[in-house]
Amino acid sequence: MTSKEFVVIIEQLKSDGSIRQSCTLQNCFIKSAKFGDMSYESDEVVNVEMSIGYDCALLGGPQKLDEPAIEQEKALAQTERDFH
Repeated sequence: MTSKEFVVIIEQLKSDGSIRQSCTLQNCFIKSAKFGDMSYESDEVVNVEMSIGYDCALLGGPQKLDEPAIEQEKALAQTERDFH
């Protein structure tokens, strides 16, 4: 069985839509999921509530993280884990 690294990026936005702050959660995993009241008789929206755990959180500034930045942060986190 292979596992894929699960990264979550949370961005806090200003009123004009620009990014105020970002947080990258690395090595995430789903701790629990609740799927609300699902019914085949209804086409209403269903709320899905999830709890996510993570190994490392990186707080960023007002920049949006692009794919190369994420890969660089992953490599840095792996280096830190290997060092300890």
